[in-house]
Amino acid sequence: MTYIVDGDTIHVEIGGEEFRVRYIGIDAPEIAHDNNPGERLGQEATQANERMVGGKRVILETDTSDTDQFGRLLRYVWLAPGTDYPAGSPSTGWVLVNEELVCLGYADATTYPPDTRHQAVLNAAEQTARAAGVGIWSAP
Repeated sequence: MTYIVDGDTIHVEIGGEEFRVRYIGIDAPEIAHDNNPGERLGQEATQANERMVGGKRVILETDTSDTDQFGRLLRYVWLAPGTDYPAGSPSTGWVLVNEELVCLGYADATTYPPDTRHQAVLNAAEQTARAAGVGIWSAP
């Protein structure tokens, strides 16, 4: 099962153990926590992530690094063909959630070397979202 932390972080269960996973190659706006008021569209990014992967089985792909400085697994997150996406309609092919969040304007493509396997795809998704003026690329 997958549980949502925010727009670019989830918890997954692997072999009965829970792991925190940070999506590779993207950065979503922060949600409010502690004394931090959060960033514009942080809650919406979290909700989009929930609609895509909340409670679903996901496939995790590694790149070069296994974890970040906070001990989170660094992964590309995939939905398999036929998975209900975003809510009730099955996907027809593999869905790279990292890319979808960028396409929808809920995250920007951010390069974190050496983990760059899908960075060209993420950068292209950001260009598309920017051109369309969606999400974080829309006027405040």
